Amino acid sequence: MAVSQYIEQSTCMIFFSLPQLNTIVQTAITPGLHWLWLFLTLIYGSLATLSFLRQAFVQRVSRSLSLYLLCATGWAITQTIFLWPNFPLNANHQLIAILGTIGLTIIFVLLSRSFLQRQLLSIYWGIASGFLLLVFAILYPDFTPIPAIWLGQEGSLAITKDGVALLFAYIAWLLQLTSSAVITYYAYQATSQRPLHRNRLAYWALIIGITLLAGTFIFFNQLFLGTLFHLLITLLITYAMLVHDLYDLRQISRQVLTIFLIAVVTGLLFIGTTYLNTYLWLQITNTPPSSFETMMAGTITAIILVLVFQRLADFIHLNVQRLTAASTYDAGAIVREYSVHISNIVDMDDLESLAIQLISKGMEVRHGTIYLVDYIESDLVGRGAYSWKSMQGYTQYPLELGILPEYSPVAQYLSSERRPLTHFDIDMQSQFQEAIGSEEHHWLSALGIEVYVPIHAADEWVGLMALGPKVSGDRYYDNDLEVLSTLADQTAVALQNARLVADLRRHAHEVETANAELEVVTRKLQEMDQLKSDFIGVITHELRTPFSHIAFSVQILEKYGTEQLIPEQKEELNQLTKHVQNARKMIDGLVTFAAFIRKQGELNLTWFQFAPVLEEVLKPLKPLAKTKQVELFVQLSPQIEDVEADKERLMDAIHHLVHNAIKFTDNGGVIQIRCWPQDDMFTFEVKDTGVGIPEEKMDSLWDGFSQMADPLRRGQEGLGLGLTLVKFVIQAHEGKVWVNSTEGHGSTFGFEIPL
Repeated sequence: MAVSQYIEQSTCMIFFSLPQLNTIVQTAITPGLHWLWLFLTLIYGSLATLSFLRQAFVQRVSRSLSLYLLCATGWAITQTIFLWPNFPLNANHQLIAILGTIGLTIIFVLLSRSFLQRQLLSIYWGIASGFLLLVFAILYPDFTPIPAIWLGQEGSLAITKDGVALLFAYIAWLLQLTSSAVITYYAYQATSQRPLHRNRLAYWALIIGITLLAGTFIFFNQLFLGTLFHLLITLLITYAMLVHDLYDLRQISRQVLTIFLIAVVTGLLFIGTTYLNTYLWLQITNTPPSSFETMMAGTITAIILVLVFQRLADFIHLNVQRLTAASTYDAGAIVREYSVHISNIVDMDDLESLAIQLISKGMEVRHGTIYLVDYIESDLVGRGAYSWKSMQGYTQYPLELGILPEYSPVAQYLSSERRPLTHFDIDMQSQFQEAIGSEEHHWLSALGIEVYVPIHAADEWVGLMALGPKVSGDRYYDNDLEVLSTLADQTAVALQNARLVADLRRHAHEVETANAELEVVTRKLQEMDQLKSDFIGVITHELRTPFSHIAFSVQILEKYGTEQLIPEQKEELNQLTKHVQNARKMIDGLVTFAAFIRKQGELNLTWFQFAPVLEEVLKPLKPLAKTKQVELFVQLSPQIEDVEADKERLMDAIHHLVHNAIKFTDNGGVIQIRCWPQDDMFTFEVKDTGVGIPEEKMDSLWDGFSQMADPLRRGQEGLGLGLTLVKFVIQAHEGKVWVNSTEGHGSTFGFEIPL
C-alpha cells in the first residue's frame, strides 16, 4: 500500500470517528454534569470571597473583579439548578451557557480596562456588539418562521434561523473579546523596556487566548470543554489580579521546553538503544532474544541512561537558555571579579564607570549608574529629604539630579531596607501607589531604571545603584537581586573611600580658589595702602610749609603785637595758637604713620630697661592728666628688667594708649597702667574709667581714621591714627593687641610682645 493511500485512509477514519467519539464523551459526561457545575459554584464563590477580602489590601483589585466572580458564581448556580436531575423545568443548557459567556465577556472588557489601566476603545465597538446581540435576541426565539436555505445538491448543509442567530451572537462576542485584545496589545507596546510589566500583560494575553477557546467551545455546543477552560480562565484572572509578583511565563516556557526535549531525547535514546541491542543480538546469534535477555538489555539501557541523564539534562538546559536568549552567568565569578577590581578604587569617576562596566558585562545589563545620596534638611518642621547627586564631576561641580522627600515611600524603603526595589514594585504595589506623588512617579519613570539597589554604610544610606533592563529582555530574578545586594555591600566601602578622597580634592580646590582670590584682594589692599601712604606723605609734606609760616606769623604776633590788642583779640590769638599746635601734631602723626607704613614695619631692635622708658613716656602726659584731675596709677612688675624691642616705636605705642585714656576719661577719673611678664610674653595694659566704647564700634576701632567717623569722639582733637599705629607697631613686634570695654563704664587697652 502506498504511503499516500495509508495517510488518506487514516485521515478519513479519524475524521468520521470524531463525531462518534464526541457523542460517546457527551453521553458519558452529561449525567454527572450537574456535579461539575456545583463544584464550579463552590470555586467561583470562594474566589469572590477572596476578592472581597483582598479589596482593602490590593489597590488595583477593582470592583469589576468582584463583579466578574459574582456573575460567574451566579452563572454556575443557574447551570447547577437546571442540570439537576428531576428538575421540573426544561431549559436550553446551551443557550444559558452562551448568555453567561456573553455577559461575562462584557464584564471581562471592563476588567481588562482596570487591569491594564488604559481607556477602552471607541464607543462604536459597543454599538456594533449591541446591534448584533439585538439581532440574536430577535432571531433566536421561534417567533417568525424563516425558511431554511439549503446548499449542496443533496441538501446535506442547511442554514437555519437559530444558526444565524448564534452566528450574530458569536460575532458580537468576538468583537468584545477583540477590544480587550487590542488594548492589551497597545499596553504591551508601551512597556518595551519593562519585562515585569510585559510578563503581567503576557498573562492577560494568555487569558484572552483561552477565553477565545472556551467561548468557541460553548458556542459550538462543547459545554464540557468550554466549562473546564472557563474554570482555568477564572483561576488565571484571580491569580493575575491578586498576586503581585507573577511567576515568569518566559521561565515557565523554558522549563516546559527543557522537560519536553529531555523526555523526547531520553525516549529516543531508550528506543534506539533497545533496537540496537535487539539488532546486534540477531546478528550475532541469528535467533530472537528471550524475555530474560530482553529484560537484561533493557536494564543495561536504563543504567546507561541514568549515567548520562544528568549531563544530557544540563546540556539541553544550557542550550535552551542560549537559544531563547536567556541571561546566564556565574554569580560567584562575578562577585569575585567585582571584589578584586573595586576594592582599590578611590576616584569617584573611575568607581562608577568600573562598577557599571563589570555589572553590565557579567549580568548583561543595558545601562546603569550610581547615585550619591545625601540627607538634607528641607523645611522648618523637621522633615528632611534625600538628594541624589551624580558621581561624575563630583570633585569640583557636584550635580544634583533630584530630591526625594523623607516621607516618600520610595525613600523610606531604600533608606531602611537593604533590599533592591524594582520599578515594577513602585508601579504596582499599593504601599507605593497610595502615597507616591505624580511628579515623583513621573521623574522615576523617566529615568528608565528597572531596579534600584541601595548602598548602605554603617546603617546610613549613602548611595544607590540604578540599573536598566537586561539585554535579553528577562526580568531580574531573585538570584539576580541577591547578587546585586552583595555587589552593593562591596561597593559601600569603596564608595565611602572615594567620597572622602573626592571631598578632600574638592576642599583643596576650594582652598586653592580662595587663595587665588585672597592673593588678588591682598594685592589690591597693598596697592590701596601704598596709595594711602603716598597720599598722606604728599599731603603732609605740602601742609608742613604753610603751617610753619602760620606758626611763625603767630609767634611774631604774640611777641610784638599784643600790646595794641584788646582782651577778646588776645583770646582769639591764644585759640589760634592752640589750634595751630594741634594741627602740627596731626601732621606729625600723619608723617609718622606714613613713614611706618612705607617702611612696612621695619624695626630697630635693641635691649633697654623698661622702667625708665615708661617714666619718660609718662612725663609729658602727667600735666595733661593733672589738668583734667585724672589720677595715674602705675603698677610695674619687679620681674621686668630689660626688654628687646624698637624703643622709639614702643614709646609711641605706649604714648598713644595712655594719651587716649586721658583724653576720653572725664574729670576726676582714674587710669591704671600695668605691665608684667607672662609665658615669655611682655604684657602692657591701660585701664580707664572713661566713656567706654559702643559694641558696634569695636570691630573698626583699630582702623585708621576711625575717630573721624565716630560721633561720640567729635570735638576731640586727632585723626584716629593712634590706635592704628599701636596695632602696626605691636604686630611688627609679632605681638597682638586687645580691648575690653563697656559703654559708660570705661575701657581696657593692652598689648603683648615676646620677651
